[in-house]
Parts: sequence; structure tokens; C-alpha cells
Amino acid sequence: VEQLEEQELTFTFEICHQPNLTSPTIEMNENQSLQSNLMIEQIPLTIDGINKRVTHDNLQEYLDLYTNFLLSDQVKIQLEQLREGIHMVINKEILSWFSSEELQELIQGEQYIDVNDWRLYTQIYDNRNHNNNYNHNNHNNNHNHRHLINNVIEWFWQEVESYNQEDRLKLLAAVTSSKHLPIGGFGVLSPTFNIVITNDSNYYKIPEARTCSNRLELPNYPNREILSKKLKILVDNHIGFGFC
Repeated sequence: VEQLEEQELTFTFEICHQPNLTSPTIEMNENQSLQSNLMIEQIPLTIDGINKRVTHDNLQEYLDLYTNFLLSDQVKIQLEQLREGIHMVINKEILSWFSSEELQELIQGEQYIDVNDWRLYTQIYDNRNHNNNYNHNNHNNNHNHRHLINNVIEWFWQEVESYNQEDRLKLLAAVTSSKHLPIGGFGVLSPTFNIVITNDSNYYKIPEARTCSNRLELPNYPNREILSKKLKILVDNHIGFGFC
């Protein structure tokens, strides 16, 4: 702000055009630089903007006009073409039924994670038989092994419930590759979110995500503390698609 007078800004937007270097009318020798051949066009942001100086008193007006031109006016043609394309797919009258927030939710999906909804629509599998949900009666399962599986699942949900919304969204993204849920929540997520308890004896292994099938594979951790540390590593360090 203190340097406004030194810079001598006016109410204009400057656009630099690079000349066509292949044109025969432009010759550059060793002493000429590309910078010296740039063509600068000054676009007035208001009436007689070229002669209107930016001062401390009108600085906010200048910033408003500059931002509006940068984000709207200079791409007005492109935005209008985009609008026409959208109206070819979705009737203009139908779009008018929704607020901007509602339309954003329809396009992006839900961003609020309801743990009860998540838990209700999650399938849990024993790694020894991926086709059977662990809640189903299976007399061939060892009781102690079953108890451990139950503990791991409960520890997992306890961790998820302790997370804030940001970390829950990170966990969702780590397993499904998306930080958004479809409208309708986990009940309409496809494939269904599922957890596989593995027989991995390496309790210090980080959980694995298989994003193609929305699957989280959890080792049989012996306690919640280890599960908590390893799950948080997955949450904080996921970089996109996991194994399929």
C-alpha cells in the first residue's frame, strides 16, 4: 500500500502478448530479448480507467474491479459457452429449482460422515472366507479367533468415532478414492464399503486399501493402541488410488 504512488497504478488490466517469433516481420538479434518484444495491452476497468490513478482512497474499488475482470469478464465468452453446454444436458428450468449449495451437493456428493450410517452399511468379512459375513452363523469358526475379530472391528469403529470430520473424510478417501459420498450416503455406495480382517501375523503392518472394491484390510491387531497408530498412518498418508 505504501508503494502505490511509486508504482503509478491505473484502473487498467494489462495483458502481455508474445509476438509470433516465426513471423518474417520480426527479427531478433543477440542484443534483443524476448521480454523487450512483448506487446502490452491495457484494458480499462472503468470509464477512462487509463487516466484514473490508484490511490489509498480508491484502492478497494480497484481491487474489486480487478478481481471481477480476472475471474469473470475476461472469460465471459468461455463461461457463456459452458453455460450453454450445461443447458443442453440439463434443462435450465430444472437448474433453477436448486440453490447453489444444493447443486454443489448433487454434483460433489455428501461431505458429512455419519458414523452410524457408515457402520450400518459396512460388510465385515473373515479373510478365510470372503463370501461369508462374519456376523453370519458359522460353526466352523474358532471361538477365540471370532472374539479377536469382534475386538478389532469394535476398536476400528471407536477410532472412527473419535475422528473429526476431516479425518473421517480422509479415511473414506483412502479406501474409496473419494472424499465425497453419493446422495443417500453409505446405503447407496457401490461397491458397498467392506472390511476384511486378515490373518496377518505382522501386527505392525499398516492397513491396506483396495479402492476398486471399497475394501479396507485390517490385520488382527492385538490391541486398540496398535490399530489406532497404524490406521492414522493410513489416514494421514494416503495419496490416491490403492490396490485393486
